[in-house]
Amino acid sequence: MDKYPILLSIYRITIGVLVLLTVSHYYFNTIERTLVFSVSTVILLTLYFLLHKFRYIKLFSWLICISLYVGITIYSLQRSGIVAPGTHWYIIVVLLASFLLDKKAIVFWSTLIFMSLLVMYFYEDQVVINQIGDTKWWYIVSVTGLLTICLFVVGVYQNEVLRINKKLNDLNKDLEFQRKLLSDQATTITEQFEEIRASHDQLETANLILNRKKEKIGEVLKAMYQITNRGEVYEGDLTKVKELIIQYIKDYLIVDRVTFWEYDKLEETLFLTEDTNYNSYKNILTKVKKAENRDYFDFLRGNEVLNAQDIRKNQILLNVKKKSLSNYPYSALLDCPILGDKGEIKGVICCESVEKREWLDEEILLLKAFADTYLIALKAAQRKEANQQLINKQLEIAELNSNLETLVYERTERIREMNKKLTKYAFINAHKIRGPLCRLLGLQILLQMDSDLKPEQIKNHMVASLKELDEVTKMASKILEDDELVISK
Repeated sequence: MDKYPILLSIYRITIGVLVLLTVSHYYFNTIERTLVFSVSTVILLTLYFLLHKFRYIKLFSWLICISLYVGITIYSLQRSGIVAPGTHWYIIVVLLASFLLDKKAIVFWSTLIFMSLLVMYFYEDQVVINQIGDTKWWYIVSVTGLLTICLFVVGVYQNEVLRINKKLNDLNKDLEFQRKLLSDQATTITEQFEEIRASHDQLETANLILNRKKEKIGEVLKAMYQITNRGEVYEGDLTKVKELIIQYIKDYLIVDRVTFWEYDKLEETLFLTEDTNYNSYKNILTKVKKAENRDYFDFLRGNEVLNAQDIRKNQILLNVKKKSLSNYPYSALLDCPILGDKGEIKGVICCESVEKREWLDEEILLLKAFADTYLIALKAAQRKEANQQLINKQLEIAELNSNLETLVYERTERIREMNKKLTKYAFINAHKIRGPLCRLLGLQILLQMDSDLKPEQIKNHMVASLKELDEVTKMASKILEDDELVISK
């Protein structure tokens, strides 16, 4: 029941009564009471307008009860106390509490009024202000007014009850009509509803799966496009590419741990090189030997992604992680091999999840794309290294060619120097040696001709020629020795 219009009516009636009392006391020249009722009227008018503006029903219900209680109490204390013609108006407060408030308010006001009457009775001399004589006509007016107000309140209540009952009857008729229609169609609607619900559940499930796949495919395409356009992939920056792949996996696959494993061909072992949660638990697995885990390597070499929703139910992974399962916090795992052109294992990208998880096809496809991307970067790094080696070889050859030109130039200069010395030697041989030798031959001829020369003179000439010949021979020997040193160099 809407209490707002009832509360407004009560405020209007109270204000009307106060206005009437104000006018009547003014007419009978009781100025003091006229002022009291005038102030009360202004206060009630203020409360009425505030109620109309804010519609705080409970607050203004309490305020009207308090106002009436205070007014009746003051009036009774001024009109002979408990026998005053206004004390029985306390029942109005209880009635208002019953209409507007709850049971606790009724108990409160009943108790307060009872205590007020006891105080007036036992302490009449102390609290009652005036004692009046004949009060019969006041009783008649008071009782008549009380009955009128009670009848009005009861009438309002009955009208409200009738209105609500009528509305409920109309609603019951509508509901009965609707119930009859629904009853006639109940069987058909129930069957159709079951079919529709089943179809709806199927469509809802399919729609959820489709939306999830659509979102994942969009994320996969976005991630593949972004990473394939990174310059680090084609420059062979393996460290940066690993960081990019790990970041993309964490962003798009939303996993708890990502690890990178590289294969050492000489040791035939996979070594852990990157781990996003390295210190998260003890007994961490850092290498996987091929000799001890052939099933695992054979599975990956077949270009198969190892998809495990529950690691502890996968025999291959149990063999791999049997030494590190203590305090191992992860349940689901996805291992993707990085394979070379001939099917050889280059490494493995591993994703792990704490919760058991069903890996989607789109997630597996994205992980394969990341593995292929890393292989492209690996080949780029190998080409880069090969190109650098080729450049180094070319630099070495260029340096050797430069040194060879210098060596040829130096040897040519030495040969020229040697030719000069040989020319000098030929000159000595043709002129220097021939002079002393001819003179010796001339002396021999003179001796054969029995010349007039004295033997002493001939001897002196021979000694001089022999000394000259010896000096020329030493000079030629020195030139030849210098030439041998040049040739040996």
